[in-house]
Amino acid sequence: MHLDSPDLDHWLTKQNRYTTAEAISQFEGKALALPPRFFGTALERRMWLKRNFWKFPGRYVILFLYHLLVLSAWRAGRVGWIWARLRTEVYRMWEYKRYEMDRLGHVPVKIPAYPGSPDPRVPFCD
Repeated sequence: MHLDSPDLDHWLTKQNRYTTAEAISQFEGKALALPPRFFGTALERRMWLKRNFWKFPGRYVILFLYHLLVLSAWRAGRVGWIWARLRTEVYRMWEYKRYEMDRLGHVPVKIPAYPGSPDPRVPFCD
């Protein structure tokens, strides 16, 4: 068991950073870790999927079912269903970020996470 995120907010923040980094890497045409090969090692297959995932029709249904059934998330009940949905949405977010970069023709300007003082009307938990 790998417990690297204390809560959903932390996990979503991390996934947001990861998807941005992946979209930028893809937009800039950076090389993958290894040459993609469908009939290669596990890492080469992963690189092949990373390069070609976006071309599959029904890719998000397939990905959801992969997480739910193949990786056995269904065994965790509702938590597993939520996890499978979230993992699928991470790929969707990655695709949308890449689409945005293609439309803009550049990587969007990064806005600081906390550019000023918090709004005093909004209650924050510390």
